[in-house]
Amino acid sequence: MIMKKFWNGLTYSRSLALLTIVGGLFLSAMETVTKRSEASEARPAFNNSHKSSSLGLGIAGVSIVNEKYLWAVANETRQVTSDPQKLYLNDQGVVLHSSDGGLSWKKLWIAPEEFFFDVYFVNYRVGWIAGGDGLILKSTDGGESWTRQDVPTHGHLLDIEFTDSYSGWTVSSNGEALHTKDGGLNWVSHKTGSQYGLPFLSFGDRYSGWVVGERGEAYNSTDGGVTWQSSGSELVKILKARQKDDLDFREVKFFNSTTGFIAVDISSINSDTSTHMGAVLKTQDGGKTWKTILVMTELGIRTAHFTNESDVWVVPGGRANNHLLHTRNGGENWERVPLPKGSSVRSLYFADSRHGWFILDEHQYSNKIFRTVDGGATWAKVSLQVKRKIQ
Repeated sequence: MIMKKFWNGLTYSRSLALLTIVGGLFLSAMETVTKRSEASEARPAFNNSHKSSSLGLGIAGVSIVNEKYLWAVANETRQVTSDPQKLYLNDQGVVLHSSDGGLSWKKLWIAPEEFFFDVYFVNYRVGWIAGGDGLILKSTDGGESWTRQDVPTHGHLLDIEFTDSYSGWTVSSNGEALHTKDGGLNWVSHKTGSQYGLPFLSFGDRYSGWVVGERGEAYNSTDGGVTWQSSGSELVKILKARQKDDLDFREVKFFNSTTGFIAVDISSINSDTSTHMGAVLKTQDGGKTWKTILVMTELGIRTAHFTNESDVWVVPGGRANNHLLHTRNGGENWERVPLPKGSSVRSLYFADSRHGWFILDEHQYSNKIFRTVDGGATWAKVSLQVKRKIQ
């Protein structure tokens, strides 16, 4: 769906901090590396004259039209060598597409020097990408080509969603919510009241929407995202969290103006011990009241996927989350669904009650995918070998 899709299970600020540390350690270990912050003329542009090899490709976001048609955005770091005495790092965003349910993938498009966070397709042809530094791209040919749209922000755009081909929203790392009514020809920025990134966004219709994030922050709008009301404190009270607890909302999904879900992870520190818990909340009146439909007292929650109003999947927190939790009746009953041995889920997606995918949580360049066609009863590993490379 950064934390949102790139490295689910870590909060937004922690993900950026960890990526910065990892990147810094990697760069410092290579004396001949030219950093991205240096002047552009000091580093050659990425082109076919440079020998290159991939250091890794990590899936950031996935958009599913149906059980066969999927799009994914990923971020790839490559070694680019034009001079035997020098080594350059070149980052690029990558667009992937599958038309057979994820069994095979095509690399449709690359964007040198860009970083992607999320992708959203409303049908087989029309879709958008949200990325770093105020990047929004639109495609009208199924992802074969993309056009940059003008956006009034330089914040990182963490999540993007459309209710139809015209009405869409995205949220930024500086607390803005941006809205378009014309398919992205014009984007308008509105303040939510947050000073932090809100990486989770969901609109049930053209008017009713929610954005949530870390530090117990949650905001809702009933006028299409023009104005926002803070709802975080009410949710914190429902969860009976204390002020010193670390409360992070991990996902939000509304299916219409009334019915919606929020997944939350809570860390508590008591004296010398710490505890982790998670919960899933459900509303049927647009957020006026909420009901707790799941409480996890040990592992907390890494992420969740809400397929429809009845079908909900939850990924427990911790590195050893070798199972999922699943309800088919809106939270009345839950079952434990085992995963393949050694699996740890970073992000999870379902097209319907039977067809689903999860991305293995290994490292920042994780791109190993598992697929189910029987509602999670069995999972098969999918090879992410692209059929065609874009030069």
